[in-house]
Amino acid sequence: MLKKHLVLLVLTGASLGMLLAAISTDAAMHRVGESQTRTEGEEKPDLLVEKIEITSEPMLSGKAVLNIAYTIYNDSSVPTKCCPTEAGKSAWKNDSIMANMFQAGVQAREFPEGEFYEIEIGTSAIKLGPNEKETFYATEIFSQKMQWEFRIIADPGNWIEERNEKNNQKKQVWPQEDCKE
Repeated sequence: MLKKHLVLLVLTGASLGMLLAAISTDAAMHRVGESQTRTEGEEKPDLLVEKIEITSEPMLSGKAVLNIAYTIYNDSSVPTKCCPTEAGKSAWKNDSIMANMFQAGVQAREFPEGEFYEIEIGTSAIKLGPNEKETFYATEIFSQKMQWEFRIIADPGNWIEERNEKNNQKKQVWPQEDCKE
C-alpha cells in the first residue's frame, strides 16, 4: 500500500509541475493574445525615431567602425503593449520572448543610389511605456571612401496600432560631407 502512495505522489508531483507550466503558458498566451476593443478617437501609441547619432572610429584598412545610437519615443499616454495589430497578436502568440514588444531596425545603403539592407546586429526588441523613450545601439564596419545613408524604422512589422503610422522612420547620411574622390 505504501508503494502505491509513493508512486501516486511522484506522478502527482510531476503532473502538478506539468499542469502548472501549462496553466502559466496558457495564461500568458491569453494575456498576450487578448484583444482590446478600441474605439475611434481613443488614445493609441505613436512611435517616433527621435534622433540618430553616428560616431566613427577609423581603421587602417580605409574602413571605419560606425557606432549608431538611435532613440525611439512613444509620444502617447498609453503603453505600446496596449494596442497590438493582428500581425502583432500573431507574432506575440508564436514567440513568447517577443510578447508585448515590437522591433526597431537599422538599415544601410550606399548613398544616394544603393538599396537599403538590414543591419542584423542593429535590430532591437522594444517595449515602451507612456511617454517613454529609450536609446539603442548598432555597430558595423563601413568603407570611409563613400557616403552611407542609415534608416531607422520603429515597428517595421507593424505589430503596434499607432495614432500615426507614417512617422516611424528617420534617415541620416554619414559622413555629412561628400567624401568621394
